[in-house]
Amino acid sequence: MVLVSSLYFLNLIKPRTVSNETTVHEYVVNSSSSEEEHYIDLSHSSFETKSYDLENLNVTVDYQCALKVYHNQKVELVFVDENHQNYIYPMIFQNEKYVYQGTIPLLNYLKTKMTIEEENQEKRVEYIESNQKLLNQVLQYKIYLRFENLDDNHIGLKRLRYYPQENNSPEMEKVKGELPGRLYVQVISGNEQLANTNIPLNKASYIPLKRRLENKEVITIKSKVVMGENLL
Repeated sequence: MVLVSSLYFLNLIKPRTVSNETTVHEYVVNSSSSEEEHYIDLSHSSFETKSYDLENLNVTVDYQCALKVYHNQKVELVFVDENHQNYIYPMIFQNEKYVYQGTIPLLNYLKTKMTIEEENQEKRVEYIESNQKLLNQVLQYKIYLRFENLDDNHIGLKRLRYYPQENNSPEMEKVKGELPGRLYVQVISGNEQLANTNIPLNKASYIPLKRRLENKEVITIKSKVVMGENLL
C-alpha cells in the first residue's frame, strides 16, 4: 500500500515545469480606498476553461471581464508561466465587457492578470483568481502508475504498469486528443537500480524490474514527462 500510494502523481515536467511553488497574488496599492483600487467588477466577470487540445498542447479559454469604470482603455490579458515568461493577449470590448475568447498554451501559470492602460497612459495591473495549474491538472487525471504481480502465487512485485486514464472528471471531459511525449521512469532500491526506461504517453505499457521486490521493501520512483521536443 505504501508503494502504490507513493506513485500516484509525477512531480517534474520538462521542458514545461510543474512545481509546488506557492502562488502569490500581488496588488497595486495607492492612496485610494480599497474599493476604488480594483477596477474589475468580479460579480459580473467570468473566467472559464472551455476545452483542452492535447495534440497541439493548448487550451481554449473564455475570459469576460467587467470593469467598474469605463473610459477609452486598452486592456490586455497576461498569463505568467513558471519560467516567468509572459503570454499577452489583447481583449476586445463588447457587450459592456472586455473579452478574450481563444487559445493559450497548455502550461502551468503562476499568475493571471489584466493590464489596463488609461487614456493618459497610466497603467494599472489587476490580478485574477483563476485556475492556474492547467497542465498539472491534465497530468493528474491522465497519468497513472502502479505495481502489479506477475502471478498470484508470490507476494513480491516484478513490474510497474503505466496506463493513460480515461476521462474521469467533469473537467477532463473537455479533453480531446492523446497526450504526446514520453514518460521517463527510474525504479531504485537503496543503491540498486531496478529499472531505467522511457515509454510513450499515448499507450499503456509495462515496465519490467530486474528482480522481484521483497515484501516491505522500500523503493524510490523517479519519473518525469517530456513533451514538445524531438522524441524520435
